[in-house]
This record gives sequence, C-alpha cells and structure tokens, in this order.
Amino acid sequence: MAAAAFLGEQRRSELAQLVCAPHATESFTVHSVGTSAPLGTLPCGTPADVAEAARLARAAQHAWAAMPAYFRLASLSRFPLLLDSHRGMVAAVLRGESGRSPEAALERVEQIANECQQITDRGLKALKPVKHRRGFRVRAVEHHLPLGLIGIIPSPVTGFDPVTAVAALLAGNGLLLLPEGTGSYGALLLAQFCSAARLPRDLVQVVPGPTGLADAAIDQVDHLVVTLANERGQHLWRLAGEQRVGTTPDGSSNPAEFTALGAQG
Repeated sequence: MAAAAFLGEQRRSELAQLVCAPHATESFTVHSVGTSAPLGTLPCGTPADVAEAARLARAAQHAWAAMPAYFRLASLSRFPLLLDSHRGMVAAVLRGESGRSPEAALERVEQIANECQQITDRGLKALKPVKHRRGFRVRAVEHHLPLGLIGIIPSPVTGFDPVTAVAALLAGNGLLLLPEGTGSYGALLLAQFCSAARLPRDLVQVVPGPTGLADAAIDQVDHLVVTLANERGQHLWRLAGEQRVGTTPDGSSNPAEFTALGAQG
C-alpha cells in the first residue's frame, strides 16, 4: 500500500498536525513493515521535542489524575464506539503499517474494540482501594495511585494497539508515545481518538522519529511500555532497568499495572 492509497492525503495531513515536534528541522518517511512501501512523511522528532512533549503531558496529567476514576471512565468509554464507527480507517492503518490482509485487519479491529470494552467494563474494579484488615477491623486502606507519565514504544509488528494506552489512561496517567518509524500513524490515530473522546488537551503526546529517539525518553518518563519481540525492544527494556525506570510489556490490559499502592493525600 503506497502513500497515494494510504488513508488519503487529507487524513495523513490531519494526523501529521498532531505530532509534537516544535524543534524538528527535518522530515522522515514512514514505511510499511510488511511491504516496505512508503506511507507518508512526518516531522522528525528530536530529543528536545521529547523533553517538550513530556513537559506538556505531565502538566495535563496532574489534573487528569485528580479526577475520580469514574470521570476518567466516562471519557474512555467512548473508545470502543470510536473504534467501531471508524473501523475502516483503523483497518487501513493496520493494513498499511503492519502489512495485514484486509480480512485480518478487520478481525484485528474487532478484537481491539472488544479488549477496550473489557477494560471500560471491568477496569474500575481493578482500581478499587485495597483494605488491610486485622480480624474484622480495617487497619489501613491503600489506593491505586497513577505512576505519572507512561512512555509507550509502539511495536512495528502489531501496529495500532490502543489497549495498553486505555488501561494506563484509566489509571490516571499521561502518555508519551514514541514510534520509531513504522507505527507512527497508528500512534497519531490513537492521539486523535483521545481528542475525540474528550480527554484533556496535551495528555497524550506523540513524537515520531528515527530509531534511537526513544532512548532520550527513558529519563523523561516514570514507566515504559515496550515490546520484547525484537532486539530493539529488549535493548530499551535493559536500558530502562539500568536507569531504574519500571517497565511493562506491550499488550497489558490491567489498569492496576500502571499504579502504585499508597495513601491518598
């Protein structure tokens, strides 16, 4: 699927407007991981852009985390509806970026929508306070507190996958998405859906760029989501461990994995 047939020029232009790269001086071409065909051109993010995006997302995250979880759920409950109503566009992104067949792409859209629905149906239960009892008396109560800013390195193999993002957002976190080439349009589509779901402005930031850009984000985030299916992901996993940044494999759908238990002030 070449750029001329991928989403259309107007849609690609709309998504490109969501890139947070005020310091970018160059552009790069996004290629399909399945066919190596060029899909479009985006601003090439820099380490300075990563720092700016992290600052914006952190500022928005404080207010988001202060909302009751059921308020956050009200916005995120729109996700399965958005996926269903825009299934053709989502399938086009999956076909273009990950090289799926039209049938496999539509099946994947339905799977993603179902997984997001499960999170919005059951996610609040995972975030219930933990009560510590002694006999019949409650001695202490711990709450699920958001980790803060979650960095997500989209997998070039699976392509568009909002499931982990929805779980992390429900837990009260902000997101910094750092697609390294392939996966950039999927990350931007996720940011567009977050805007359509009326999440706070700046809560979800996308900085696409070349391989190596994500390294600059590890000291900017509180937690990292990355694939272990390739050498690049394993390198980032080790690097995060060396810098004492917590990690979660991509695909997690449990909001509680993006929280820490503690007293709520």
